[in-house]
Amino acid sequence: MNKKTTTTELKKEIRKRYEIGEDLITLALKYKINYGTLRNIASREKWEKGKIKDLVRMKELLEAADEEIKEREKVKKDYKTITEDLRSYALDKATGDKVLSGDDYTSPVIKSKEEAFLKRVSAIGALFDIEKQLYSIHTEKELVELKQEALKYEKMREEMEKEKKEVILD
Repeated sequence: MNKKTTTTELKKEIRKRYEIGEDLITLALKYKINYGTLRNIASREKWEKGKIKDLVRMKELLEAADEEIKEREKVKKDYKTITEDLRSYALDKATGDKVLSGDDYTSPVIKSKEEAFLKRVSAIGALFDIEKQLYSIHTEKELVELKQEALKYEKMREEMEKEKKEVILD
């Protein structure tokens, strides 16, 4: 009969899950180990329940923040492209030096094109405001706060390593 894991590997897995915050009873049922045996091992090796729970949570938050930042940067890039296209269109239609002003144009066709252009610009501005709220596009101040949270995570991790406690994250 082949075993999938050795007892030390199984013990490490159980310890990791216990230190993340799971109950010994749940782990005993999942791994089909006597609860008393598991409790004795935990007390003998001085396992601490939930010891790395905050670290794991912080790691998950940072990973989610990275994904969110990539998505925000994509939205910003899209709107930057749209804005550049609108600006180049406006400069092409004007004399090349200024954006459409309406003062020099008398033709109804030209005025309707100008009105359509201005409506397009205002619609894109409104869409950007909506997406700014949806994607929580941050200012520089908010980005600094996120970096401070990351530094707190690193400091907390270093403190745990200084205490020479065994930390199993992966």
